[in-house]
Amino acid sequence: MNIAIIGCGISGIYILKTIIDHPNYYNNINLHIFEPRKELGVGLAYENDTKYKLLNVDESYMSLDLHNPDHINNWILNNDKYSCKIESMLPRKVYGKYIKDTFDTYLDRKNIHIHHEEVIDLNEINNKYKIKTNIRDYEESFDTIFLSIGQSHYKDDYKLKSKDKFIYNPYPLKENLVIDRINMDTSIGIIGAGPTSIDIYRFIKRKYKLNKPIYFFTKSSSFPVVEIPYKYERKICSIDDSWIDEHINDKGFIDLYTIKNTFNNDFKRYGYDFNKVYERYKDTDIKKYKLALEENDRSLAFTQNYLMEFWYVAAKLYNSLSGLDKAYADDNYVHKIDFL
Repeated sequence: MNIAIIGCGISGIYILKTIIDHPNYYNNINLHIFEPRKELGVGLAYENDTKYKLLNVDESYMSLDLHNPDHINNWILNNDKYSCKIESMLPRKVYGKYIKDTFDTYLDRKNIHIHHEEVIDLNEINNKYKIKTNIRDYEESFDTIFLSIGQSHYKDDYKLKSKDKFIYNPYPLKENLVIDRINMDTSIGIIGAGPTSIDIYRFIKRKYKLNKPIYFFTKSSSFPVVEIPYKYERKICSIDDSWIDEHINDKGFIDLYTIKNTFNNDFKRYGYDFNKVYERYKDTDIKKYKLALEENDRSLAFTQNYLMEFWYVAAKLYNSLSGLDKAYADDNYVHKIDFL
């Protein structure tokens, strides 16, 4: 049996692990990995780039062992040289090292075939698949294919890709942003204000001495909400798998009011109000963000950490709503949770 995994970033390597750990897995299954990058398991997000490319959530939420939230913290303790942080966040390349240390044993097997090639075409013939890469057409037929090709290409809404001074893809930063044409008098504009833009800003400010400000251009909201570090006991969110099992009715639904009531009571128990936090920051005012950092806003920190716990069951919870409750949640709650 031939199985192909196309793309070997974090999702591709996790697919490989899941197949190998499955009770029906046996050694005469041939697993073919197609990944043009030399680094496996890290993808664009966690490649060996500059240390100024940071995680945008606390690493304690990034454990690769779903049954052990402290897995990454224990790895950091055992690898002290990787414990350094910038702006209280872990560099993405350090997380990439954690991925490789965790999953490398899955790649070191005789029935794993690694092809550092880019797949450019797939064809189905008699319920099997043929693969064409940028180098060759494969004679083997594949019974199953997993697509884990990651992030799509950046948009070029303003048709700037062909312009000499426009950088279409900034990653890896240490290669694509180390350029001779940046000097003290260079004027730099960044289109967008998301995590990629912050990576670019942080790297340029650290590497170059500029006389001019860096400009951000964004159509809608400004920067994403700042993350406030907050160390607390685990399980501040009451809504988990067992809570869902307890409250789901015989038709497979949970009443939205029950979810909302539990959610709000969790916040009250710690002295916070979700809606007040949202109202304070919804306008994405940079002055309010600066103030949040200066004040070390505990209400924002609690909300962000609560929602990270809530995220683990959010999809399951949403799918337990009736059609009308889903529509109401979409109009009144989902955008607030996503924003924060």
